[in-house]
Amino acid sequence: TNGGGSLASGHVPSVAWIDLHSRKLLRRLPFSTAQINAGHVAIAENGDAAVVSAPRDGLDMSRPEVHGAISFWRGDTGKNAQMQAAQGDIMRQMRAETLSVAVHEPTGVVVATSPKGNLVSFWDLKTGTMMGSTTAYKEPRGVAISLDQKVLALSYGDQAELALLDPWTWKPLADIAMVDSFTSGAHLVFYKLDDTRRSGVRAIEKS
Repeated sequence: TNGGGSLASGHVPSVAWIDLHSRKLLRRLPFSTAQINAGHVAIAENGDAAVVSAPRDGLDMSRPEVHGAISFWRGDTGKNAQMQAAQGDIMRQMRAETLSVAVHEPTGVVVATSPKGNLVSFWDLKTGTMMGSTTAYKEPRGVAISLDQKVLALSYGDQAELALLDPWTWKPLADIAMVDSFTSGAHLVFYKLDDTRRSGVRAIEKS
């Protein structure tokens, strides 16, 4: 994702697809509004994308129409293709930066966090429409889906709590999974640690 710098710079915020081997640009999509400072991106298995963002530098953050955003792309490769920013009254609750984003593959639901708005929002990736939201978690930050797609992890709060939610119902699997977890940042990732990796770690430790 390319934030575009300040609004006065004239640069266009965009999302770029780059071939890892050749380092060639495959596709670059601008956003439907120049007010976006593009942030984290989540890619679904079918290639569709969701991007969360903060307002561009140079905007008056005190104005209610200046807020974080979430934008979607669903495979359009035409000459006018772009990342389409979501609309609606909920956007005013997405104050400042909309920070983290994840896709739940079985339902096609995109989860996004807006810390300053104390908001977790849920979106339909196919249509870009909001399906629901909750303000039950203070300053929600990181969000991630487990590898088996059965758990939604969410970091939030002053004490770096980590909640585990049901990604179908968005209800907590436990009141609080961890307190003082040190997972207060915006990057949560589930990893599969197989025997090969663990053997490698042991070998490094022995050496």
